[in-house]
Amino acid sequence: MQQYRAATSAKADAVLRLWREDGWPTLRLAAPVMVARAGIIFMVFVDSIMTGRSGAAELAFLAQGFAAQSVMMMIAIGLLQGSMVLIAQAYGAGEKIACGEAWKAAMTIAGTLGLLFAGVFFLVEPALRATGLDPDLANGAGRVSLQFAWGLPPMLLYVACGYFLESIKRPFVGMVVMLAANVLNILADGICVLGWFGWVTPMGAVGAVMTTSAIRWLSFAAMLAFIVLMREQASYGVRSPFAGLWARVVRILKLGAPISIALGLEAGALSALTFMSGHLGATAAAAHLLTFNFNGVMFMTAVGMSAATAVRVGHAVGAHAHERIARAGLAGIFLGFVLMSAFGLVVLLLPQTISAIYVDDEAVWAISRLTLQAAALMIVFDGVMTITMGALRGMGDVRWPALLHGIAFWVVGVPVAYALAFPAGIGVVGLILGISLAMLVSLVLLGLRFRLVSARAIARA
Repeated sequence: MQQYRAATSAKADAVLRLWREDGWPTLRLAAPVMVARAGIIFMVFVDSIMTGRSGAAELAFLAQGFAAQSVMMMIAIGLLQGSMVLIAQAYGAGEKIACGEAWKAAMTIAGTLGLLFAGVFFLVEPALRATGLDPDLANGAGRVSLQFAWGLPPMLLYVACGYFLESIKRPFVGMVVMLAANVLNILADGICVLGWFGWVTPMGAVGAVMTTSAIRWLSFAAMLAFIVLMREQASYGVRSPFAGLWARVVRILKLGAPISIALGLEAGALSALTFMSGHLGATAAAAHLLTFNFNGVMFMTAVGMSAATAVRVGHAVGAHAHERIARAGLAGIFLGFVLMSAFGLVVLLLPQTISAIYVDDEAVWAISRLTLQAAALMIVFDGVMTITMGALRGMGDVRWPALLHGIAFWVVGVPVAYALAFPAGIGVVGLILGISLAMLVSLVLLGLRFRLVSARAIARA
């Protein structure tokens, strides 16, 4: 009995030590990052709710316009995540100047991509028309896309600043900025989308995106001001000349390109599903949007945990602490599984309540109740998959995960989703079942890759 008690006590002490050394530090870093990431998608959530009150057609315009933005956004964010890897590993090694240099290179990339992609938004309407989409839906989506165009550059610059601050353990800045941005967005949407106070004529989806783009400029300005004025800006070389800028840009792009490909392939697959839903009719498209929009709010928890996990793994790599690398990754993956399982249960049990938040339309409700219930497992697969990807990213392992991710989404997910939705006649629910299978396949493959890579010696990227 005494030996049993001693063994039990030793196991309890080991669990507590793991929580103190890995669980709590990960959660402490992840919590503000989660709020900041959730704040980004919550603005879209509010835009969707406000737009939904203008009618299912306006919600469908927003869905199609947002699908075009999401692909470009994820490609750019993937490239910028190369800077997070460099900054986190440099911070773990105590090289503050290298952190600042990587941030300035990331800002250069963000500004350039923002301007290039902004021009692409002018092609959205003709591209949608070419697919045979209903002309009215294509026209509405085109007008929404033009509002997204001028908000993309500040959004990417904001992201570059956020990655820098999170990697040097200043995650609360992004959280505060995004909380303020969301309060402002609710008021602005009420005025421009729904016509509160009678100041302007209600503008529907166009008004929702217009206000969001304006707030993105304010959010970027706030983040930049903090970095330039923070007490340690000199030690990070924030105001110093851009020495070796091109070399840093190349390193970020080399690291970020595979990440960008992975995220772009995933976003492209999800956008393909959105376009397919448009061919199932405006009602199905609206139900599809609200399902993925609500999933997106919860998914930002996983994105925040993924970022925190990548940062902690990167710090361990930079400090040459091999024994901490796998523990940091597993801590984030386990915490993410617990959180995303809870969210999945909420969606499974409350589909009607969630649907009613978005739109007052019986036809949309009839479909969205089914799509939300189908999405319950998808939420868990998607979240844990994303955190596992973050752990690999912190190690600097980006090429193989991108390949595995692409196979899961485009060899499995999109073909199965199409087959279920159209030939099998399941409709928009089939789209969700197909992409859920892709996420499960990706999770299994990435999990095996994490086990392989974390077992060997890891050098800095």
